[in-house]
Amino acid sequence: MKLRDKMISALENHAKANIEKHIMNVEVFLENAVGVGEHSSIMESIETQLGMIEKYEGQLEILAKHFPKSYNGALLCDCEENNETCQCDS
Repeated sequence: MKLRDKMISALENHAKANIEKHIMNVEVFLENAVGVGEHSSIMESIETQLGMIEKYEGQLEILAKHFPKSYNGALLCDCEENNETCQCDS
């Protein structure tokens, strides 16, 4: 496996692990809400955790969209996104 692909995999794994961590935190708040004294603190804490999930899901989307693992070293084009026939390699 190329170093590039290893780095992308490491970034993906890091993001996925953080998503799982923050999901677990939300689950703890939802199941054990009595542990926090103020209702607003629970809600703010859950919102913070949801924001972290959003952050790492965004990173996964960006990696998938802009940094594909099967990359031959050429600049990527957006011909397919624009429903055009690709002339970039000609």
